[in-house]
Amino acid sequence: LKQKRYEFYLDAYKIINLTRSVTPEEAFSAFKAAAISSAMGEIRAMTLLAKCYFYGFGTERDRQSGYFWFKEAADSGDREANIHLAFCYSRGLGTAFSFKNAVKYLKISKSLGLAGAGDELTLLYKRRMKKSVRALYAQSMELIFKKKYSDAAKLLASFEAIGYPKALYTLGCLYEFGKGVHADPKRASLYYKRAFEGHPDFGNFADPKSDYKFKIMKLIR
Repeated sequence: LKQKRYEFYLDAYKIINLTRSVTPEEAFSAFKAAAISSAMGEIRAMTLLAKCYFYGFGTERDRQSGYFWFKEAADSGDREANIHLAFCYSRGLGTAFSFKNAVKYLKISKSLGLAGAGDELTLLYKRRMKKSVRALYAQSMELIFKKKYSDAAKLLASFEAIGYPKALYTLGCLYEFGKGVHADPKRASLYYKRAFEGHPDFGNFADPKSDYKFKIMKLIR
């Protein structure tokens, strides 16, 4: 049984890892071999079967089935499956996005020395940080809408260390209009400049026609 399931696995592996393009017949043959080997209990074949489903190799693309087999393979002990499962969680492919599970499997993948795990983990933390920053900025805009300028200014001031350009520009508006802080045109210009220069993680924010400034002005009025 072990020998036979390994032979099916090897048949699938050889075709799936070919550098040349394969025919539909070859792709289907690899998919079928991976499915048979997986059913016979070959853990490595589960990862191959997951790839077939995930990328539509020899079968219709079905990312949910791809995720299922990546998880089966990873939980059964296949090393390579961990990085693929981590990508499923970190990008919401075949399953719901899960920061917790993505971090879990990325850390496992990194400890196993799997390529791309460290970079994806860094990107995941950056995406989470950006989401938190945008949510925090939305709170500051809500405070401005409610005419709580002093609270808005304090919250926006916390973005100085973060360097979120849009928040710095908005803080500049408060200093220019003297809302929640003492009017200070020079300081306002400094924040406008920092917003324009931008940040490596957030890009820059330019308002050449002062459209956004007028939007803030309308909220204040």
